[in-house]
Amino acid sequence: KYFDRQVLNYDSRRLNSLGVVDAIFHSGSTFSSVALWRDVIIVVIISAFSCLSAYFYNQWMVGDDDDLCTLQAQVTYLEPVDEAAARLAKHMLDLLPFLLGLYLTTALDRWWAMRTQCLGELWAAMDDLALLCAVYFPRAGEKKIRERVLRWSLLS
Repeated sequence: KYFDRQVLNYDSRRLNSLGVVDAIFHSGSTFSSVALWRDVIIVVIISAFSCLSAYFYNQWMVGDDDDLCTLQAQVTYLEPVDEAAARLAKHMLDLLPFLLGLYLTTALDRWWAMRTQCLGELWAAMDDLALLCAVYFPRAGEKKIRERVLRWSLLS
């Protein structure tokens, strides 16, 4: 069944204590997803491989040789690379505010569209439904029906 895997009810007192660790691994939790753990393990393995590769590459470049001429030659060879990296970093930092501005504009546009087109339409439909209930069930004895319809529309 679909609903057996979902978290429908929970005890808030349990989640405020160390029971939150148990709740993470509940069958309806995101952390119980095998695909999520697989992706996390893949990312950790790739990160570890990248770190080890960079470490061993650095050891290979510098090496255990204490010869000053070899070290000086390596430093001289790397100086143009450092200057190019510094220029690239400066250009990227100049471009960063523009890109962040575009991202922020897009995020705000999406939020506003969701606010007006989704939530605004739902709120309008709920108002219309409450108005129709007030017209069709005007008596005081039918107040429970009006309240229940309003409550259900708020819950949906």
